[in-house]
Amino acid sequence: QCKPFKWFVKNVYPELVVPDDSNFALGSIRNPESNLCLDDLQRLDDDKGDKQAGVYWCHNQGGSQFFIFSKDFEIVALRKNDYCLDNSNYSPGATLEWYPCHKMGGNQQWAYDVKTRQLKHVPSGNCLDVANAKAKDPVVLNHCDGSSTQEWEF
Repeated sequence: QCKPFKWFVKNVYPELVVPDDSNFALGSIRNPESNLCLDDLQRLDDDKGDKQAGVYWCHNQGGSQFFIFSKDFEIVALRKNDYCLDNSNYSPGATLEWYPCHKMGGNQQWAYDVKTRQLKHVPSGNCLDVANAKAKDPVVLNHCDGSSTQEWEF
C-alpha cells in the first residue's frame, strides 16, 4: 500500500523542508531597478569559509536564488534550508551572512513593507540595499531612505 508524501518526508527524508502556505513568500528576491537578486553565491556549498550573502543577475532558475520568507520572519536559503540571512553589525554599510537558523528572531528577524517594498532588518532598523552593487558583490544594510536600491520583489 502506498504511503502519503507527508509520511515519506517525516520518515525517509526528514531534513527536507517542504514549503507550506503559512510562509509569507517563496522564490527569488529581486531588486527591480538593477535586476540583481539576493544570491548565496554558492557559498553554502562549502561547510567552511565565507558565508557572506551577495547579489547576482536574476536567472529565474531557483537554486542559489531560491528563498522562503518564513512565518518566523526569517529569510531562509531553501537550497540549504538550515541557513538564514543574518546580521550582527548594525552599522550602515554592514554586509550580511548566512548563519544557521535558530528561530529566535534577533539578528535573523526581517519585516517586509508591501507599500515601500523594503526588506527591513528588524533589530537594526536598516534596509537591505544594493547601492552601487554589481553581480557577485555583497548585499548590505543601510538606513532606510526610500531609494530604488532598497526596493525588493518576491
